[in-house]
Amino acid sequence: MEADGNRTFQNAADLMRLAGPAFKTLFDNIYDAVLLHALDGRILAVNRKMLEMYRVTAGESCSFSIETDYSSEKNPHERLRATWDKVIAGENQFFDWTARRPHDGSTFDVEVFLCRLTLLGTDLILATVRDVSHSKEIERQLRSALAVRDEFLSVTSHELKTPLASLAMQVQLMVRKFRRETEALPEWSDRLLEGTLESVTRLSKLMDDLLDVSRMEQAKLSINPRKADLRSIVHQAIDKMSGALMQAKCDVRLEIPETIEGFWDCDRLTQALSNVISNSAKYAAGSKVTIRTLLRGPRARIEVEDGGSGIDVNSHAAIFDKFTRLQPQSHKKGLGLGLYIVRQIVEAHMGTVHVEQPAAGGSRFVIELPL
Repeated sequence: MEADGNRTFQNAADLMRLAGPAFKTLFDNIYDAVLLHALDGRILAVNRKMLEMYRVTAGESCSFSIETDYSSEKNPHERLRATWDKVIAGENQFFDWTARRPHDGSTFDVEVFLCRLTLLGTDLILATVRDVSHSKEIERQLRSALAVRDEFLSVTSHELKTPLASLAMQVQLMVRKFRRETEALPEWSDRLLEGTLESVTRLSKLMDDLLDVSRMEQAKLSINPRKADLRSIVHQAIDKMSGALMQAKCDVRLEIPETIEGFWDCDRLTQALSNVISNSAKYAAGSKVTIRTLLRGPRARIEVEDGGSGIDVNSHAAIFDKFTRLQPQSHKKGLGLGLYIVRQIVEAHMGTVHVEQPAAGGSRFVIELPL
């Protein structure tokens, strides 16, 4: 069967006879289901995996239609026709699809790859189909488990937040009362009270972080922008972290040459900047920490530069992921949520955050925000 010098195939028998037994052996042992189509959509040949996947016989496999018999009604069929036209035009296509077994109507998730090729002088469409229903089900179960986890974290954080705040206040009042009424507290009791207050504060911060992460995972992080001065945000963050900076013996230097105003959520940006400063206090203790603000066209830029040991360039992106710590085996406390929260807050402002490696050493965290 030839037309204008090119063979045309009417059925699988023609194709397999001309292709030869070696081709059929190879064809039948491919892991994925494979279908060979004429350009008009007719199925010319299928492999053994396709028969198993769709539960049809070799004799009937080519009599069914891809659009009506092998595809679920849930699929956007106009998309299939548009995709087919692109493949005929020479564009390879890869997409998710819901397949259907023609005899019992059961459906399953598949990934489909389509391409145009020439075989034995005839233009054909090759379709490879992979059953991904098992992995999709695992993915659905995982999403469900993550939703339960996020709900648990949210509820737990809410429930613990109030008593922790109350406990912190009571410890603070106790410290003030003892110091006011007692000329000199025994050293051991002073250390005990300060240690208790530090532990409660750290636990309260951990609950806040977990609650924020839960909101972020559920896309419920609240951002309330209003006109704000970047200078004020920087000073609030430094005040908030003054204790940690003092304890780490970090010398803070400010380079804020001009007033930079924009529409931002002051509380959230203060939180983000505090987390970056906390990171410097934790991993660059004893070094100089320089905080500078700059105006770069329509964007504000905040830099926090320290003189610590620096961050390996291969970790520059990963440190903004959840539960990532710069030195996992170190004695530093924390769950590795601080920089993840920074990224989420900055991106919620349509900004960016990254880390650089200054020539003199150390690390430079850069936050850029639209005005």
